[in-house]
Amino acid sequence: MMPIVPGGRARGVGGCASMWRSAAGLSVAASIIAIAWATTAPPDAHAFQIETSTTSGCHEQITLDALERVGWPDGREPPALDEIGVRIADDLAFDLPAGSRDPWTIALLIGVRHNDVGGADPFDLPALSVIHADPDGQPEHCIRKAEHDGQAGDQQALDACRDFVLAQLEEALGGGGEVDMDAVIEIETHLLFRGQVDVDLARYPFQLGRALHAMQDSFTHTFRDHGSQEVLHVLNWVEGNLEGNSDLERDGHPHLTALDECGSGAGNQRRREWAVDASADMLEALASSQGGSRGRLERARAVLDAHFQRRANCTAANDWCDIAEASPSAGCAATGGSPVGGPGWPFAALGLAALARASAQRARRGRRLAALVVASALLTPATAGAQPADDPPAEQSPEEAEQEAQEEEAETSEDAGQQSLDREERVIDTLPDPVGETWGAAFNVAAAFDRGAGAVSLGARWNPWRDLGFGLDAEYNPWISVSGFEVAEGAASAYVPIIWRIKRFGTWELRATGYAGATMILFDLVGVDRGTVGVFAGLNPLGLALPIGTHTKLVVKPGDVVVSAPQLRGIPFYYHQYRFTVGLEWYP
Repeated sequence: MMPIVPGGRARGVGGCASMWRSAAGLSVAASIIAIAWATTAPPDAHAFQIETSTTSGCHEQITLDALERVGWPDGREPPALDEIGVRIADDLAFDLPAGSRDPWTIALLIGVRHNDVGGADPFDLPALSVIHADPDGQPEHCIRKAEHDGQAGDQQALDACRDFVLAQLEEALGGGGEVDMDAVIEIETHLLFRGQVDVDLARYPFQLGRALHAMQDSFTHTFRDHGSQEVLHVLNWVEGNLEGNSDLERDGHPHLTALDECGSGAGNQRRREWAVDASADMLEALASSQGGSRGRLERARAVLDAHFQRRANCTAANDWCDIAEASPSAGCAATGGSPVGGPGWPFAALGLAALARASAQRARRGRRLAALVVASALLTPATAGAQPADDPPAEQSPEEAEQEAQEEEAETSEDAGQQSLDREERVIDTLPDPVGETWGAAFNVAAAFDRGAGAVSLGARWNPWRDLGFGLDAEYNPWISVSGFEVAEGAASAYVPIIWRIKRFGTWELRATGYAGATMILFDLVGVDRGTVGVFAGLNPLGLALPIGTHTKLVVKPGDVVVSAPQLRGIPFYYHQYRFTVGLEWYP
């Protein structure tokens, strides 16, 4: 059984036109954006990777490999999924291998991911920053806390990690003689389309997963002897990477992103194999019922003793007993150890190059202008004022001068008027033909970011007034998960667009559009049934419509904000979208 406690919660440009009027302005803006992104983008999250649309499922696969070797306690087999369990399995943010769609394995893998993401979306960077930067949460990743200083800090970090693992195992076992696989624990977790929801998971596998995660991290967050696996040194994330002002002798070596690659290179493949072996040893220690919970915990301590052995006197002075991973080529700067070592630095470099190029171009233009002025001055004869003058013109009477001035003014005025008319005719010629706007049809396509989605709609248009129109649209709206790269059936909606034409520029229009109607979800989610009908609402504060013929308008709406809320009773559920919409309106 996998019951749930529904608690679903769904979470969620201006400009300066003059900046973009020159290539130099564009280069400056690109540089500023690139540098800002580079310096604010967080460094890679530490530890063996968990599965997302952009990372491999390292922790998950290590855990499944160990489980395949040992199995569940006392040789038991997991039960089949109930209806709610099926919905959870279909909406997980990671793939379940064939033969692993059961409530115990699902709880185990949610647990092994929980140390890294908690109940957050794996792409929710602010939430993940809070989790990984928590000074008190470092033992969950078997890495140093800020107070773990000097050589003693290595042992303190291992002891803190050990205490965390044993605490999770005690909660998993529950104190009884037998492992109670029916006991459940309420956990907030992230599902691809349901969002954050509280689910009841089997307690033993969930807490076991958290313990295994920490122990697995001890192989990527430490320098270990390549032969004996002895721990030579424990790395530092909070001071070494986030603060960037660590002292090697006091705080230890910063965390190395290169060590987190699962199976990439001989060294990482070796660490992965060690993590599988240690996880299997832990599962085997817990599998036997001999001695009850006390016996299981004693065997678990022995496993930790075996895999947490430490060699003393490995320090920065001797490169932590000359471990290869501590060499400068594997140092922090090359692996994300800088406090601003986010993935945007290559783009920042390109931005700086563009900025320098723009500055150089402006300097060259200035030098060319100065050279032109100097050349003109040098080529102008110094005695120009002394050159013989032509014969002076014949003197004019005042009446003749006034008449000539009036004729010149009339000619100038006539020429200016003609030029103005010519310009207006050219502008009019470039404008598209006006479109009649009484009854018509509309077709739109849209793409959403944040909570990903696509949309396609077809509808009618009615414009009883010059500045106000209405419509009736039917829409299909599949949903797309960026974190899991999955596509779901999404929702179907019918709604009324209300169109207000704010301003006209010739035949072009600035318009705002509101949407109100109904929506129906097309697939089952945890706590939400297929076919449930609710409210559809949205707003586009500013769009542009322009004729592309005598019967057709192109409509561009870059700022659609849409909420599809198929369930309003009980625990409400909604799926908000920020869309870019392009459409056509046709009037016969």
